[in-house]
Amino acid sequence: MNLYLHEGEPSQEVLDVVAEEIELSKDIPQGIYHVYLHDNQIDKTRANGRKESSISLTYPNEMIKND
Repeated sequence: MNLYLHEGEPSQEVLDVVAEEIELSKDIPQGIYHVYLHDNQIDKTRANGRKESSISLTYPNEMIKND
């Protein structure tokens, strides 16, 4: 999942809150998720927001959602 902030820089605290919301959501099926949190600056030529300030939950620390 690629998630973008409305404003500000990504932080571990925000990523932790997002991960908890995903884990508690009944609308998202169980599975293994890689979560990327970006600021709101998107490279329009590549349609991508990934850069050094982005943070993530990826292998080996990906998010595992169990219902």
